[in-house]
Amino acid sequence: MNNLVRLFSLVLLCASAVQAQERIYSTVDAQGRVQVIKSEAVDNTKQETDVNTPVKSVIQTPSKYELEGEQYIDSDTLIKQQSEQPAKKRFYYVPTGALGEKILEGEHKTVESTTTPQAPKQEIKFSPEYQIITKEALLSKWHNLSSYCQQTKRLKPSRLFKASNALWIDKSDFSANQPDKILSLEKNLLTAEVVRISSFANSQKKPKFYLPIIVFLDEQGCVLEGAWQYWSYAKAANDNQYSAVDGLLTLPTSSKYILLYPPDEQVKISLPLQNYGSLLIEK
Repeated sequence: MNNLVRLFSLVLLCASAVQAQERIYSTVDAQGRVQVIKSEAVDNTKQETDVNTPVKSVIQTPSKYELEGEQYIDSDTLIKQQSEQPAKKRFYYVPTGALGEKILEGEHKTVESTTTPQAPKQEIKFSPEYQIITKEALLSKWHNLSSYCQQTKRLKPSRLFKASNALWIDKSDFSANQPDKILSLEKNLLTAEVVRISSFANSQKKPKFYLPIIVFLDEQGCVLEGAWQYWSYAKAANDNQYSAVDGLLTLPTSSKYILLYPPDEQVKISLPLQNYGSLLIEK
């Protein structure tokens, strides 16, 4: 009997010694480094465990680290913090490509602009050969011009003249007695005004230009005068556009309508002409 008591006491002593042993765990932190964790002695006699409940091992990774005096935040924690914050509107200044800027609004986004501001336009002067065509000369060349006087309804449809007017002229007969395009000013001019006119070639190998004779009518549709030989500057072709010619054009006082007529096919000038093309008229 005494031997049985001694044996039972020895078993209990060994079990308590095992329970009091320290435990060592190894784990991997967020930087991929192996960490060794030593636990304190645990007295299992104070814990009650339901043998029917599976035991789950949970390892918590710290959200902040300190390395060489610098603090770092775990990337998952940082993303979670940003997602929980209310959306903030951010504004970005983006060049429009025309020496200006516009404001774009976004949320948690960055905006990159692929456009770059255009270089300032080349300053040009009036052509030394600028030619003002008289009313009489115009009426003798285009007899239909007189039909517009006091009958402005015949000038419709016309296009409103704006600060920038990009025009495409369809192919027409050089000898046609009709204007290729009609522009109407919002109000008749009280004083003369100077605008810039550019004509663009539509071929790289054999560039030709549409250079119309410009005719100005007053508010009643009656002829004031015309203009020709207004181009004074030539631009070579580049990667973005074909060659072009620029010039300055004077809109006379009382102008209300601007008519574009194809030049006479027999006109001899230094530039090759065609009866269609693209124009840009800017204030």
